[in-house]
Amino acid sequence: MKTIQDTDIPTGVPVAVRFRAAAGSRFSAKDAERIGPELLRLKKRYGSLTKDVVVRSAKDAHSPLHKDFEWDDVKAAKSHRLEQARYLMRSIMIVWDESNAVGGTEEVTARLFHSVKATKDDTELVTSQESQSVFVSLHDVMDNPAYAIQVIETMEKALQRINTQFSFYLDTIPMFAERFQSVFDEIRSLEE
Repeated sequence: MKTIQDTDIPTGVPVAVRFRAAAGSRFSAKDAERIGPELLRLKKRYGSLTKDVVVRSAKDAHSPLHKDFEWDDVKAAKSHRLEQARYLMRSIMIVWDESNAVGGTEEVTARLFHSVKATKDDTELVTSQESQSVFVSLHDVMDNPAYAIQVIETMEKALQRINTQFSFYLDTIPMFAERFQSVFDEIRSLEE
């Protein structure tokens, strides 16, 4: 594990830092230790990071980030279109009106499609023997307990990412704690 000194940590003094991949990331701990220092180096060099700065830097075959990108333009274009399709499917909500307790109606909104792992038991969804990610409708999630559990687990992971990403600010920014302390208390209670 490589430890470096960094002055961007809000302690006011340089501290030794390590790098870890975020929960749910496709990167390993070893990848994080390779990528983190390079991102800090680029930030120091350019003053701030943009996607363009990172891609331009990674084009150099000697860059620590080079292997994290697809450089074959045909494959990259296909990957980009697949990412656009994923974004499209995750971005559309379904809306309907439901009766409420006082005799009126209220609008209900939910994601139209959910990403789940289909298994070989879902023969109409899986083309190989292994499980694969598929997008299923809200109705499918409601009808299939295995899908419902996956959506719940996805939500729990998202809450854990929020806790990991932002809990530091509870102790460092008073207005952050005033506004969100109860939210973080609830997230932590889920982990118990």
